[in-house]
Amino acid sequence: MPSNDVPPSDPTTAFAGRMLEMVNHASLLQLVSVGRRNGLLDAIAGFRPSTSREIADAVGIGEPYVRDWLLALAANGVVGHDRAMDTFWLDQDRADLLISAVDACVNIVAPSLGPFPAGDINGVRLISTDAAVPGLRNRDRVA
Repeated sequence: MPSNDVPPSDPTTAFAGRMLEMVNHASLLQLVSVGRRNGLLDAIAGFRPSTSREIADAVGIGEPYVRDWLLALAANGVVGHDRAMDTFWLDQDRADLLISAVDACVNIVAPSLGPFPAGDINGVRLISTDAAVPGLRNRDRVA
């Protein structure tokens, strides 16, 4: 074999790479789903670039959680991020696609994930899966 030819990938290594990619995509879907359930996608969709503080204040969620969420989505190219101004944005067309995709997927995937309780955890407002997915029972609802 000539030295510039790349040997075929080991099947186990190739499969491990595919599995890692699947986990990454599933994690990204979860992040987008959290944003949908808590109003974050709607808060940034089509609006001017905003800081994580402005977005957090708009939805009533703790800023550190919103910032981590935004940075994770920005790192994956889902939302825009201007590092110099430290602002984030989501174009309306992209938001519409995300929202419709999440709404479709959550009806399939959410029941297998178990209940998502309503309540407040360390200052983070959560809504139940009942509110996000009509008809999905939530046995562990926080009163």
